[in-house]
Formats: sequence, C-alpha cells, structure tokens
Amino acid sequence: MQTDDLAIVIPAYRARFLAPALASLAAQTDRRFRVYVGDDASPDDIAGLCGQWSSKLDLAYTRFDTNAGGRDLVAQWARCINLSSEPWIWLFSDDDVIDAGCVAAWRRTLGQHPDADLFHFDVTRIDAGGAVIQDEPSFPDRLSARQFLLERFQFQLSSYAPDYVFSRRAYAEVQGFERFPLAWCSDDATWI
Repeated sequence: MQTDDLAIVIPAYRARFLAPALASLAAQTDRRFRVYVGDDASPDDIAGLCGQWSSKLDLAYTRFDTNAGGRDLVAQWARCINLSSEPWIWLFSDDDVIDAGCVAAWRRTLGQHPDADLFHFDVTRIDAGGAVIQDEPSFPDRLSARQFLLERFQFQLSSYAPDYVFSRRAYAEVQGFERFPLAWCSDDATWI
C-alpha cells in the first residue's frame, strides 16, 4: 500500500472521540495515507488508544512532553504537521469523523485539478452521539480567495480547519498558519 503522498495529522488532547475518528479513517475505501497523532501531553491514554488502531491504520504516534495547544493552538498544529513529510496534509481533528469515500473523493478531485493547493470537504455537524445537528452550506466547486473572504464575513460559509486538504508546498510558502489568539480564524486567514 502506497502511503507516501497524504498525511492525515491529528493534534490530539482528549481521547473521548478519538476512537470514532480513527475508525472513520480505517473505514476509508482508499487507504493510501499515513496517520500522525500528536499527543499534546494529554492526561488521557492516547498512546493506548493509538496502539489499538496500529494494526488497522498506518499510524505514527508521538507524545509531546509539554502542552502547547492550551496556550498556542497554532504551535500544536505546526509541531504535529512537522511529524509528517508527505506532500499533502489533512489537519484532522481528534473529534471528527469522515465518510468512507472521502480520501477517494479527494484523489479524484486532485486528478481533475492537479494545480490546486487547497481542497475543501463539505461538512455535516453531528452531536456526541452522531446525530445530525446541521448540514453546513456547500462550497462551490471553485472559490476565489476574495469570494471565500466575502462569504465567510457574511456568514454564508462555515469553515473549520479539518475540512481541508492542502499542499505542503503552499503551507511552506506561506510559512504555516497565521497566528491569532486562540487560533480563531487562523485557518481562514491562511487559506486566503
């Protein structure tokens, strides 16, 4: 199995929803990716949970000695991304799940738009039990930075960091995520 082009990076602190997140990754129809879990000095047993999934996923676990996310979430994102080397990055979340065809859909779309650096997945918000709360507005097939900015400021689009796959080249070019207090809109500013 080729896993050298997509890194799914999970900055992890709480284990409560990590198992369903990992299960959704293990259920992918296209398994050509590697999962990196960066344990942000969690009091939970993230290592034990990752160990349970190591036979089902190409998974690399790293525990950091200090908690970065509590004071600088962008720093936690960056050190977790730095665990990987693949040309494509999906900054995932320890409390999100994806449909089984997401990686395959991304690959198809990448094939159609090989010069793009940023890809977005539409989102359905769910509660802790998996019940649908809301379908977020769908993104258009192509979206300029200007249009994205206008629609975000007018609350016509919802955007969360785990909704995107981005190229390492573009990430390096902009020198990582913008640093804002509590990382609020750091991802949006970086996409723009």
